[in-house]
Amino acid sequence: MIKNKRLIFLILILFSFIIGFFFDRVEIFQYKRLISLKDFILKKNFYSEVNNEFRDLRFKYPNYNDPNLDIIEIILERYKYGTNIFIDRNYRNNLNDEFLNGLFIVKLPVHSFKGPKSYKIKLEVYESIKVYRALCKKNKNNYSNNWKLEKQEILIIGGRCIYKKIVSKKFDKGVYYLDPGGPIAVDPIFIEQNDYKNLHFELQKY
Repeated sequence: MIKNKRLIFLILILFSFIIGFFFDRVEIFQYKRLISLKDFILKKNFYSEVNNEFRDLRFKYPNYNDPNLDIIEIILERYKYGTNIFIDRNYRNNLNDEFLNGLFIVKLPVHSFKGPKSYKIKLEVYESIKVYRALCKKNKNNYSNNWKLEKQEILIIGGRCIYKKIVSKKFDKGVYYLDPGGPIAVDPIFIEQNDYKNLHFELQKY
């Protein structure tokens, strides 16, 4: 009698293993899918809460992304192939890059003209230089009326502006004030000197 009970017990254990293996292979209870569904719901709820918080904060602080014109940085460097045009974007020139190669590029934040204040770029020239500006059709470009249109074109593709045309103007010794551009995006500035041993000019926000 005891032997029969042991045999029945072993058979039940073996049968349970077989049933468990079968259920796992054919996924009768869809356990894995239920786990995935649970994770998806929890993740969705989490991101929904994060997005709601982000939306509320942006509404509460509408100027959160406006540049601080009191601390606008102006970076001056020699242009070389593939140089980023703006401080805060990865936009580059895609056409006739040899035209720009070796010039000075004046880097600004792409939307640095926005905000309650406006500013100019003070240009103090010690020896004659030539300034180039790349133009976007969406900008006003009023300052460029008395500038020379260059035959050479470039191609800078930005988020809201495409720059193709280039205008230029010679500046002799003196102090000048350049408009950064806008209202869509700043107009890139490039500067040419007769030689590059020393700077023939100085720039600062005004």
